[in-house]
Amino acid sequence: MAGEALPGVSLAAPPRGSGAEPLRTDVAAFLGRLRRGPVATPVRVESWNDVVGTFGPPEGAFATPYALRGFFENGGRTAWVLRVSGPAATARTAWSVGPLSGWDATGYQVVATSPGAWANGGRVAVRYQASTVAGPPTVGIRITMPGEPPETFPGLPLAGLADRLTGSRYLRLVPDGPPPPPGRPGPISMSWDLTLAGGADAAPTQGAYSDAVAAQADLPEPALVALPDLGTDLSGAAHTDMVLELLRSVEPSHDRLAVLDVPPALTSVDEVVDWVGSLAATGDSQLLGCAAVYHPPLRTPDGQDLRTVPASGHVLGVIARLDGERGAHRTPANAVLLEAVDLATEYPEPQRVRLFDAGIDLIRCTRGRGLMVWGGRTLSAGPGIRYIAHRRLVHLLVRAIRRAASPLVFDVNSAELRLTLVRALTSVLLSAFRAGALAGARPEQAFRGGVRRHQQPARAGPWATGLRDRGGPGRPHGVHPAASRTRPGPRSGGDRGVSLDPLPKYRFLVTLDPGDAYLPAAQALLLPLAASGAFQEVTGLGAQLEVTSYPEGGRNDSVHQLPLRHSWNRITLKRGVVRDPGLWSWYQTGLADSLGARRDGAVIVLGPDGVPGAAWAFHGGLAAKWSGPDLHGEQNAIAIESLEIAHEGLTKVLQDTAASALPRQIQGR
Repeated sequence: MAGEALPGVSLAAPPRGSGAEPLRTDVAAFLGRLRRGPVATPVRVESWNDVVGTFGPPEGAFATPYALRGFFENGGRTAWVLRVSGPAATARTAWSVGPLSGWDATGYQVVATSPGAWANGGRVAVRYQASTVAGPPTVGIRITMPGEPPETFPGLPLAGLADRLTGSRYLRLVPDGPPPPPGRPGPISMSWDLTLAGGADAAPTQGAYSDAVAAQADLPEPALVALPDLGTDLSGAAHTDMVLELLRSVEPSHDRLAVLDVPPALTSVDEVVDWVGSLAATGDSQLLGCAAVYHPPLRTPDGQDLRTVPASGHVLGVIARLDGERGAHRTPANAVLLEAVDLATEYPEPQRVRLFDAGIDLIRCTRGRGLMVWGGRTLSAGPGIRYIAHRRLVHLLVRAIRRAASPLVFDVNSAELRLTLVRALTSVLLSAFRAGALAGARPEQAFRGGVRRHQQPARAGPWATGLRDRGGPGRPHGVHPAASRTRPGPRSGGDRGVSLDPLPKYRFLVTLDPGDAYLPAAQALLLPLAASGAFQEVTGLGAQLEVTSYPEGGRNDSVHQLPLRHSWNRITLKRGVVRDPGLWSWYQTGLADSLGARRDGAVIVLGPDGVPGAAWAFHGGLAAKWSGPDLHGEQNAIAIESLEIAHEGLTKVLQDTAASALPRQIQGR
């Protein structure tokens, strides 16, 4: 887009690069109708301003712009948009310049950048100025479209005028006629006022939607898909067939979820339940696990009025927000919806029960919290894919595993290759385990897997397709997701109502691995930890990075700060002397071992209710210094012993996994 600047100078902002990130699971794809913009061409947008700049402001005719606005208002950050349209006409007008020298042609066709009725009535004012002492002849163009901000291109040279207008959002110039003869200068000034006409919108056909579905399937980045206008453009069997075609395009990739809206023509609960039943009639549990339905529609602001909008865009924004805040495995249930003021329909309790039993995720209006997502289930009843949280966990793992396996495609099938692949996959699953996405106290209870000798890295599909809940922890070749909450409950970290009260420092636990250990750092947190008695004081939880200053010659306003090495503070434990010689025995054992007696452990801070709120696990700890009690015959005080632990690293444990670090007998306190 160009904007006004100094005379003869225009400012143009070049489009940003796509910057696609296939590992992300918070990117959505919207397929639907918009005011303007390229048809059937995916466009990546990163804000509501990007949407308005490319596709125009919402004008009330289509639902997709409002769904996109709801997506970004609810915390979405990136989306791909595919405009779907029928055989629409493009607005245009003819511009006759005449046989004046200096122009590229004697006439032009002024054509809107995209089909549709949006450009009808658009006005183009052209002002020609002959050569003066200031320079050669120039032309200034001002474009005014209904409901859009104007564009101004001042001081453009005559030669190459069509190329210079490619920065316009609204129109293009197409030379229409032969070049003018030389030596025919024009008058001192001329002007033309043009009006565009002839544009027309057309409802998308089923084929147009099929093309859009195929285009989104080729995009590696989107993990969420919505079609807000599908229920308006198609109905009956055509609508059902299109939904099933979308699911069949999504299911093989195992990396995205379709969020569907109930067709607006279905107003009664019986009709909605029958429609869901028509989808479930396929009997394909894996196919139905790729979709979730949210209902009823929302009432959103539209200027001074309210407009009914499908809920899919707002729900995708919530899912994307929770993905960024808490992870892909977080269920959208119990989260507040923004940019909506009411429900289009409020169902009584018996009807809500029927919709819930049919597999529909409801949106509720609750006292004191406003509009809230009530459910987080897919249309499938199959184990491991019934819940959105579990399904999206699979999406995250599949994307990460593809990224890890793709560089190994052309490697020789050998034991070294298989070991490299297993290490990469285990690293991904360990990260999911630490984040609380997998159930089980140990990683072997949360996931199992391997690579058989006859499998090539390019066929990492057995991992991708096998990442489903196997019914319980510890089952071979699968993952065991953590329990998913699909009904609202107390405020949790999945919503903006998460408690940020600071934790007290007087209530804590210290756990130590009962046996000696010297394991890789990635496994430090995964050891069975046991309570190690009550400690009076814990100090030394800290780290520091040594930084050196480097002054650059000729730069006097700042000094470069360069990192050198990282180090960890020693952890000091103090407690009353007891008959249990545990701390002294650990120190004494290390004296006879050339590598020392190493143990892993954790410091767990408890909340006022006794629930773990934070924890730090240390790895490869050595009993570096033991200090006995200071004794005094005239003081009535407890004898205190202390132990300094030199370790090789700390790991901050998330709040949800801090409880799993406690022994079973302590968790119930």
